[in-house]
Amino acid sequence: MSKYKHIDDFIKIPQLNNNDRLFHYTSAAGVKGITDGEFWITESHFLNDSTEFTIGTDICMEILEKHMRNPRRLLYAKDMLMEQMRKYYREEQEDTVSGSAEGSYVISFCTSGDSLLMWSEYSDFMGYCMEFEYGKLKETFQEHCGNDSTLFDGKVIYDHDEQIELLEDTIERLLLSDGEDYKTIYGWDDLDSANWSVMSSSSPAGYIYPALWMQDRYGKGITDLSNAVQSDSYASAFARLASGQVDVLVTYADARRDYEENWTSEYGRSASIWEETNVIGVTDPIYNDTVCVSKTSPYMDENLKTAIQTALINIGNTEEGKAVIAIYSHNGYEPAQSSDYDKEREAQKLIQELNAAN
Repeated sequence: MSKYKHIDDFIKIPQLNNNDRLFHYTSAAGVKGITDGEFWITESHFLNDSTEFTIGTDICMEILEKHMRNPRRLLYAKDMLMEQMRKYYREEQEDTVSGSAEGSYVISFCTSGDSLLMWSEYSDFMGYCMEFEYGKLKETFQEHCGNDSTLFDGKVIYDHDEQIELLEDTIERLLLSDGEDYKTIYGWDDLDSANWSVMSSSSPAGYIYPALWMQDRYGKGITDLSNAVQSDSYASAFARLASGQVDVLVTYADARRDYEENWTSEYGRSASIWEETNVIGVTDPIYNDTVCVSKTSPYMDENLKTAIQTALINIGNTEEGKAVIAIYSHNGYEPAQSSDYDKEREAQKLIQELNAAN
C-alpha cells in the first residue's frame, strides 16, 4: 500500500499522512520569522519557475490531443481552454497589481531532512532545516487562512505519466457527474434498476466496451442487467431515450452531437439534448483505425516497419499532411505497442464467450 492518501475522491492530489514529517530550509532570519509566528508565501506569478503554475494547462492540452480525433473540435476545445486560463490569469494579475490579498499563493516543503540541493538553494549551506509534523502544520495554516481562503495541499507530482493519469481521472469526473464521484453514486443497484438500450453484441461502442466497463467496476456485465433491450440503430436508441422508453443508452463518444438536431426536431423534445442527458461512464479508448502489417510477409522486416511508421508520423506532423488525413478525422499518428491493445484483447475474448453462449 502506498504511504500517500488522497485529499478526497475527486481532486486526487496525493498527500502525506498526518504524522509524517516535512522540512523547511531557510536562513537564520527565516527561522526567527517563523518562530515569531510568520510564514512568507509566494504569489503564484512570482515563483522561481514560471512553469510551475501553468504546467496543468500544458497537460490538459496533451490530454485533449490524445483523446480527441476530430481536428476541428480539438482546435475549438484548446481555444476554449486557453481562453478560460487567460481569463483566470488576468484576474489573478489584476489582484496582484491592485495590491489585493486575493489570488493564489504557494509555499513548499521537503520530505527529506538532509538534502544537499535544499541546503545549497535555500540556506547557502549556513542556514537551518526546520522540521514539522504534517497534520499540525496543516491545522495551523487552516486556522490562519480563515473562511475566506481555500487551502490545497498535497505531494508534488514530477512523473509525467502520473501527472497525465491524475488529470485524466479528474477531467473524467468533471465531465461525468457535476463534481460527484460517479463510481460511488451509480452503484450496480442503480444501474440495474434502469431501463437500458444496447446495440448488438458485436458492437464495440454499443455493447462490448460498455460491458467491459461494467465488468471492471462492478464485476457484472450487460447480460446481468434486469432490463436491457436491443436497438437496431443509434437513431432508434436516442428516440427511445427521448420518449422515456429507456433511461440509459450506450453509444460512441460523439453521438449526442450527431443527434443534437434530431432530439428536438424529430424526437419531440423541447429542451436540448445537452440539458436533458448526461454521461455516467466512459470506456477505455476504442482503436478503430490502425495501420497493420503482415507477420508472415517475407518483405516486412523491422526496417520496413520502422520506415512506414516514420513516414506516416511525418505526414501527420505537417499542415499539408493533416489536410490529407483529415478526411478520416485523423489528427496524426504515433507508434503503437502491444500493451495498447490489451483492452481490445479483452473485448475479443468477450465476443468469443458471447458467440459460444449463443
